[in-house]
Amino acid sequence: MSHSKEVIFKNARVMLASQLITWMLTLVFSIIMRRFLGPEGSGHIVIAMSIWSILGVFIGFGMDILLAKEIARDRERAAELLGTSYFIRFVFYVISVTLVYWYSVALNFTPEVRLLIQVVGMMAFLFQLSSASSAALQGLETMEYISLSEIVSKFAHMVLGITVLMLGFRELAVAIVMTTTGLLMFLMQAYFLYRYHHLTPRVRLAASRTILTMSLPYVATIFGMVAYDELSIQTLSIQLDATEVGWYGASMQIFGALLFGAVIFNTVTFPPMARAHKVNPEGMPALLRRSLSLILMLSVPIGFGVFAVADQFIYLLFGAEFAPSGDILQVLGFVIIFMYLNTLFGQYFVSIDRQHIWTIVMIVTAVMIVPLNFLFVPWSQRVFGIGAIGGAFSFLVTQAGQVLAGWFLVPRGTLDGKAIIHSLKVVAVALIMLLCVWPFRDLFLALPILIGAVVYPTLIVLLRVIAPDDLQMVIDFVRSAFVRLRKSAADTVN
Repeated sequence: MSHSKEVIFKNARVMLASQLITWMLTLVFSIIMRRFLGPEGSGHIVIAMSIWSILGVFIGFGMDILLAKEIARDRERAAELLGTSYFIRFVFYVISVTLVYWYSVALNFTPEVRLLIQVVGMMAFLFQLSSASSAALQGLETMEYISLSEIVSKFAHMVLGITVLMLGFRELAVAIVMTTTGLLMFLMQAYFLYRYHHLTPRVRLAASRTILTMSLPYVATIFGMVAYDELSIQTLSIQLDATEVGWYGASMQIFGALLFGAVIFNTVTFPPMARAHKVNPEGMPALLRRSLSLILMLSVPIGFGVFAVADQFIYLLFGAEFAPSGDILQVLGFVIIFMYLNTLFGQYFVSIDRQHIWTIVMIVTAVMIVPLNFLFVPWSQRVFGIGAIGGAFSFLVTQAGQVLAGWFLVPRGTLDGKAIIHSLKVVAVALIMLLCVWPFRDLFLALPILIGAVVYPTLIVLLRVIAPDDLQMVIDFVRSAFVRLRKSAADTVN
């Protein structure tokens, strides 16, 4: 294997392992935080994080993608590009602080919540500086330093955050911990850039306009990815109190964790799909149909299973105060199915160099979430007594719309009647699984999960819903995944 390929595979393994570790650390802290702060306190943090996630699109302005690409092409420009990016982000952050202040006043937030939002804003700014540094390290092909800084900062965040909560402190202390560990990550990355690449950032104001112009095409894509969830949270916060936002945030935390399977699936299948478009374009329809078949068989049982055990799962993790989150998570269980399919469609359009089409779809549905929330939230409040369920219904409608768009935007004949029939077979098997699990849903959580884990794959194989070659591919993938995970862990430690 050539040196360049070795570097690529090592970086990929390191990033995969670090993402898994940081995801677990974040999930553990989020569960403990909600246990201590309850729905209202955690709801305040969700609102603050959401505000700055939206403004982060403006502050970052798509510059991370540009930095990684341009530094990879010309390392001599790294110091100028990074320093100028720092400066642009600072200017945009100052503008954002003013916007957030007047937004907080308009929504009549209490002084305590306004202070919390501004402290979270400091954390968001430090995160933006770290994102720029990470992009530089990516362009310099030293991703192990990104992984190390993220793992150390997330671990410190978890330890310090749990400590302040156990000492009786509340949301503001948690936000200060976030800011402190954000500063730690930025300083570590700055040290790595200086220590191993002798890189000292410098500002060149004349380059600012060029950087912003070249970054502009990436902003729309990032907006479609980030604003989708965050606009939903903001429209919920306008109509509901912080407690209901806290319920919604807890269910979304679990929802996000359950998307990890889609990330792994797409990480594995994207290279063959991108390669097929170049060397065997006539084989792309069959490859998409096969990928669709596999991701359906993965996502449908997860979605139906979440619907069955959502209440008990939420109670186990967050306690009785978050019981309404179980109702929200039940709806999100069906959203998971569509979300997995949409990640596949997005990957497909990127692989055939038509990503702009999917970006438009994402932006349209992100904008649609706002009026849908104003429609579904009051309706859910009247029907279910929990307005936050309306956010989940809006999510379901827009994700289903994305699937329909993806289905009709792929080349004619790619997804034919056979694909529809296969999809219905998968759903039918999942329904049988649900009927088997449902009588046991209130028992020890492991029992319904075990029943579903036995019934579903058994029926898939016995009823020949999965093709023999696909079954062998799944077996080979599971084996290789364990091998890659061990290698990733070893690379991260080294």
